[in-house]
Amino acid sequence: MGRTAYAALVLLAFGEATGYELKQRADRTLRFFFNAPAMSQLYTELDRLASAGLVDSTDTTRGARESRRFALTDSGRDELRRWLADDPLAATVFKSHLALRLVVGHLVGPQRLAVDVATERDRVRHALDELDVVLGSLDPNHEQLGWAWLVANWGDRYFRDMIARLDELADLLDDPEARRPFVVDHPLDGSLVTLVPVSDLDDEGVQRLREIHRQPEIIRVWGEPSPAWPDDPGVHGYAVVDRDGAVAGFVQWAEEEDPQYRHAGIDIFVDAGRHGTGLGTDTVRTLLAHLVGDRGHHRVVIDPAADNAAAIACYRKAGFREVGVMHAYEQGADGSFHDGLLMEYVAEGSLGRTGRGRPRR
Repeated sequence: MGRTAYAALVLLAFGEATGYELKQRADRTLRFFFNAPAMSQLYTELDRLASAGLVDSTDTTRGARESRRFALTDSGRDELRRWLADDPLAATVFKSHLALRLVVGHLVGPQRLAVDVATERDRVRHALDELDVVLGSLDPNHEQLGWAWLVANWGDRYFRDMIARLDELADLLDDPEARRPFVVDHPLDGSLVTLVPVSDLDDEGVQRLREIHRQPEIIRVWGEPSPAWPDDPGVHGYAVVDRDGAVAGFVQWAEEEDPQYRHAGIDIFVDAGRHGTGLGTDTVRTLLAHLVGDRGHHRVVIDPAADNAAAIACYRKAGFREVGVMHAYEQGADGSFHDGLLMEYVAEGSLGRTGRGRPRR
């Protein structure tokens, strides 16, 4: 049977009804999350289900008006249970007319697309208002309708989130400088560490990061943290968290988005008491895997002080290779300039370069 047939069985699971009543039932429920069938479709499926013995139909007369009432048979209820228990869940196909237009937005420009975004937002807002009425009429503790409440509550949250995303999209269309892919930071798992976005840290985690930052070995290179650190603008920062849940360091990345020069750069420090434990190497490999595999970068750079032998050895282990010394590259906390070493990781096969191997997690 097709999906419309099972949709008809689902509607009849809530009690017998005429075809018209089933259509009303579909418009109050299915249309929010599934295609509500047209009357002609519905009657066609009901006739097929009746022929298969899954639905009973009874002719009724009210005054001068005749109608047919439909109800599930025992076989129909058994088939519905079998479908729920045994049939694999069909793939949901996302279909958005707005997305289809946005993908070729260069042909019309942001002003025209902003109208489409506003139209879509109005439609979602209208659907949300109607769904809220349905949600308010359902008892979450009802034996049958409690399940419908779950669906309506899920839909309510989905529509509200869609409105928020459409508002973000409208802002991106309005601001050419911001019109670039969003980078959504999420935890990154390595072998020894998990990289946790600083936005996910609690106050204790932020305080621990600032304590590590002020260690003499680190502040000598990084200088004093800004009041906003570690949530500095323009970079993506992560706390390095070990397998025991302890904050052990910090790593950040930023990217050059010009297509001709696109690449990423990273910086890292690890608690001085954890040096030599492999946490730094695993951190760099984990971030590399994200930048190359998820963000699509073919080249990543890092620039340790030229005399920082331990850091340079760590980056070599992670797959970086020396490019050259940058003289008087960086000013230290004492005001003097010191040399830096430019190191790069080039992904396998990029631009005809010799492969450096793939980043290992």
